[in-house]
Amino acid sequence: MSEQRVAEPMEIEVWQGEIAELEVDALIVPANESLFMTMPVARAVKLRGGERVELDAVEQGPIEAGSAVVTGGGNFAAPYVIHAVAVGHDLQPDADRLRRSIHATLDIAARLGLERLACAPIGLDRGVSPLGWTTRCRTSASCSATWSS
Repeated sequence: MSEQRVAEPMEIEVWQGEIAELEVDALIVPANESLFMTMPVARAVKLRGGERVELDAVEQGPIEAGSAVVTGGGNFAAPYVIHAVAVGHDLQPDADRLRRSIHATLDIAARLGLERLACAPIGLDRGVSPLGWTTRCRTSASCSATWSS
């Protein structure tokens, strides 16, 4: 007989504002495959967190869409920034890539024992994916993730 694991309850808060102001364990930002922080949310994180955040990310790239990398938090209270690549250079909406990037992000958080995450919208990069579609994928991936922290 296989043992079933029950996920522990989690609290989710929806907040609108500047992600960089939150005191959390990690900021999760959308990234492109090269990991240069050029998209609006990533650019704002780079401006407040410092050049080191982008340099540390770029040193790990390029990576394929559906992946994520982690860097230090730079000038933030959050010790980490997780860069999630959900949209590739082809700018095509792809639910599988989106799910894989979210799972990769949650795997990094679990490996590092992070519990409080602030997540900017992932998968909406350059208007590629519709909001409702992206939200369904994010919710599905988040709810099915296995947390080991």
